[in-house]
Amino acid sequence: MILIIGGEAQGKRTFASSLFDKEPIIADCSVCEPKDIMTADLIISYHELIKRYTDKAEEITEELCKNNPEAVITLNEIGCGIIPIEKREREYREAAGRSGCIIAERAKEVYRLFCGKATKIK
Repeated sequence: MILIIGGEAQGKRTFASSLFDKEPIIADCSVCEPKDIMTADLIISYHELIKRYTDKAEEITEELCKNNPEAVITLNEIGCGIIPIEKREREYREAAGRSGCIIAERAKEVYRLFCGKATKIK
């Protein structure tokens, strides 16, 4: 498993795609269901799936790590900045952070992207 983190529009998808020597099966988490990420080669915008399934995020993430250990996953860093007033938004940020930690712990590689440049952190 490879985790790629960074802010919005920093080049995560482009970098992730460069890691494949074939056309990857892609799960776009802004529209896919949890079952779709269990077999995809490249899982993009994982934070979007977490937003829709905040209450089950850690459970889904554990299942992902178990069932798809070779996946490449992109995840926006969303925990920086002002703490939201809305409880649901705070819960989403917490779930995204915890899920990212679960994946990072199990990943063989973790990268942070900034301005299109990758820094390997694990």
